[in-house]
Amino acid sequence: MVNYLEIAQENNLTLIEVSILVRLNQRYPHAVSMDELSEDEGNHSLIKQNINKLVSKNLAVPRFQKYLIRKDHG
Repeated sequence: MVNYLEIAQENNLTLIEVSILVRLNQRYPHAVSMDELSEDEGNHSLIKQNINKLVSKNLAVPRFQKYLIRKDHG
């Protein structure tokens, strides 16, 4: 089971970043598209910024314009 509180504290994550990780984990092992993270295209820019932060923190992995949670982030 993923301990989101521990991951959030260790990586200084925002609530949005944690919610993205939760969604990625729910869909694992399938990659998640931007549309699956937010139906509102107006939010795509914000979601993309937060996903990029997760990728830079080694918590998510880009896959052909979709994203996966990184299970070996520890």
